[in-house]
Amino acid sequence: MDYESNAFNRKRHERLRSETCWRFCQRPAVSSLPVRFCTQRESCEESVTPSEISTFASAVSKRRWKGVSRRMRVLAVGDIHIPAEHPEYLDFCRSIRRKWRTKQVVLIGDVFDWHAISFHQRELEADTADQEYAVARERVAKWHRAFGEGTKVCIGNHDCRVERLAASAGVPSQFVRSYNETWNTPGWDWQTDHHIDGVHYLHGTGLSGQRPALRAATASMIPTVCGHVHSQAGVAWSAGPSCSLWGLDTGCGVDVNHPAMNYGRNLLTKPVLGCGVVIDGHPYFERMET
Repeated sequence: MDYESNAFNRKRHERLRSETCWRFCQRPAVSSLPVRFCTQRESCEESVTPSEISTFASAVSKRRWKGVSRRMRVLAVGDIHIPAEHPEYLDFCRSIRRKWRTKQVVLIGDVFDWHAISFHQRELEADTADQEYAVARERVAKWHRAFGEGTKVCIGNHDCRVERLAASAGVPSQFVRSYNETWNTPGWDWQTDHHIDGVHYLHGTGLSGQRPALRAATASMIPTVCGHVHSQAGVAWSAGPSCSLWGLDTGCGVDVNHPAMNYGRNLLTKPVLGCGVVIDGHPYFERMET
């Protein structure tokens, strides 16, 4: 087939020629494609069909991106506080994952509430420690089925209450079961914080007030995603003469009617339900309507 008579763009042909012909004609021994896929017809014995050019272009694209790191599409789930989570929060997070086609899930911390072993005053109508653990272990199984292995978890101040209680009694941490063993969440990566594509993910223990994620970002000079402050949600930016930084507060997914959340019933600021998304390093917040 004469190249001039087919429907392919000549400019594309010239680009492929300049980029690849020398590899596949002059150095066929090191190529992964046969010589006949070369688009420079005068160097080859066989003519090139349109389907061959398309196949060749696809192969060139794969070679170009081989070994090149592509940035993650990350879903950042807010504080869940199982078993005090909102009954629709899991479905909401799953819908956001489908909407944005995220590939990595980060649970920003306080996955569990552990109200029964709190260092603060406990509600009389709340479950005992045994009851809370049984309910929470059953419910977290739904989250594990939804997001599976590979999920990254930032350890929150509520999550580590067992360790803190053990330490207060003089029990070393090596005698405390791991999070995955305690909650039957194999494949989850529990760490204090995580770094993905130059973005810092942490729970935010110790932060408070307005725009905590941005203040954490300006302190570390790294774009930051955090939770912890239930009444703060959204993206905030700060810019200087030569750079800019952002902080993403994820909000949370709590049920304000649960006894464990009674501490906030007289506060003017209320939890903002939602989650965060980071696409190619760009932050977004998705609010959950209730």
